[in-house]
Amino acid sequence: MRPEAGKGSPDWYIDGLFISEDTGVTKPAAEFFDLCPERIGEPKPSRIMIGYSLSSDMPGAKNASIASVWFMPSGDIGKAMKEYSIDWCAASFGELFSVPEKLAAGAARNG
Repeated sequence: MRPEAGKGSPDWYIDGLFISEDTGVTKPAAEFFDLCPERIGEPKPSRIMIGYSLSSDMPGAKNASIASVWFMPSGDIGKAMKEYSIDWCAASFGELFSVPEKLAAGAARNG
């Protein structure tokens, strides 16, 4: 499906969506962040956690040693990025879609 969707489509970047309640492992346990990508055969260096929860998504990414993207951040963003070791923030889908390209290019993280 990737060639038909093109890079402008979310399908180009997303290989699977996983809900912790469906897996039997809750976030922020590192096991959740290891289990899901293993199901789609994604190597660890290319894994990215995109989430909005400071209490489960961002600590879970850190626990699993994978890149994190805080989607639609609010509040004191700078403080939260430092406190939760967040790699990138994306306030829009346009910003979100640029993160994989930045990661692939080895761009500096904004955290």
